[in-house]
Amino acid sequence: MTKKELFDIIDRVLDGKGTIREEEMLVNFLGSFQQDELTWNEPEWGSKKDFEAGMAGRIKQAVAQQQREVSVPKMPGRVRKGYFVRRWWVAASILFAMLVGAYWWTSYNSKLAAPAVAGNSLPVVPGSNGAVLTLADGSKVLLDSIQQAVVALQGGATASVVNGELVYEGTGNEVVYNTMTTPKGRQFNMTLADGTRVWLNAASSIRYPTVFSGKERRVEVSGEAYFEVAKNAAMPFKVQVKDVAEVEVLGTHFNLNAYENEASINTTLLEGSVKVNGTIIRPGQQAQVMANSPETKVVQRADIEQVMAWKNGIFRFQDADLKQVMKQLERWYDIEVKYEGAIPDIHLQGKMDRGVALEDVMRFLADYNIATRLENRTLIISKNR
Repeated sequence: MTKKELFDIIDRVLDGKGTIREEEMLVNFLGSFQQDELTWNEPEWGSKKDFEAGMAGRIKQAVAQQQREVSVPKMPGRVRKGYFVRRWWVAASILFAMLVGAYWWTSYNSKLAAPAVAGNSLPVVPGSNGAVLTLADGSKVLLDSIQQAVVALQGGATASVVNGELVYEGTGNEVVYNTMTTPKGRQFNMTLADGTRVWLNAASSIRYPTVFSGKERRVEVSGEAYFEVAKNAAMPFKVQVKDVAEVEVLGTHFNLNAYENEASINTTLLEGSVKVNGTIIRPGQQAQVMANSPETKVVQRADIEQVMAWKNGIFRFQDADLKQVMKQLERWYDIEVKYEGAIPDIHLQGKMDRGVALEDVMRFLADYNIATRLENRTLIISKNR
């Protein structure tokens, strides 16, 4: 990659137009740059000092432009105390600056008030990979620190952790169920005995047989999961969400959001076709099932990037109000959010790396005139006076 190609990627990413692949390339490059893992080509790249200054200049220019774009438009038929649009690269810019060098981050950070953290509160780190596997006999296996091991032999199947992923292999007719649960602050992925791959978001669970037999493959899910279902026309794959929703597929990729504190159960299709409570949807569509309604609403053009953000390691907000944002943060940082007074009327738009520390999130909220303080694992939010 030439210097021009790299700077073009930087400009696209900071302008919110970069692809996920370009974002990953940039983060990897900057990490290597900081750790001196690159073989430096002085004639092509110039001196490291000049290169670093040029990159920091681009970041500062992007943040300055963002600050000029903050606005408070009037909304018809409703008085709003504040509506703010903030691009994702405010968070990303700080991350990039930290990777490039401490001097710009220190300068920027010194302008922000330090988050209020009670003396007895430990630092809150972002979530990580981990889960609890509950076997058929009720015994539990903590998967957080296992990278490579056989964890159970049951029902004709072997359950192993391979490179940090739970994998089932085997055949048989014995119906034995396991449950994999991700607490708050954890996510995990697995491969079922039929080859279907499942990714679980934080605060989610999946119950499944160790091997599939009979005329169908049936699992039960709560929370959020992404599926890449192995094709088997003779044995449809069905996902049950309590007695509210059933998703039926033959072989497909889809995301299922079924958190109890969300307004609806959302099935978003990326590839293939699925049937949700009898309603067929196509790639790019989303089926929404309300808990108190038999109807299934179909969104014709779902925001796939937003739906899949969690699996791709980012938060992505599209005109999301503060309460919606806090639900995601509660699950990922394993915290509880409380509000003092009315919930501030603020909407967010953009992306943020899920590896950002909670204290940095608190700094961002302070920039929106939102006061926060952390007491143990409770984040208390109010509007600055």
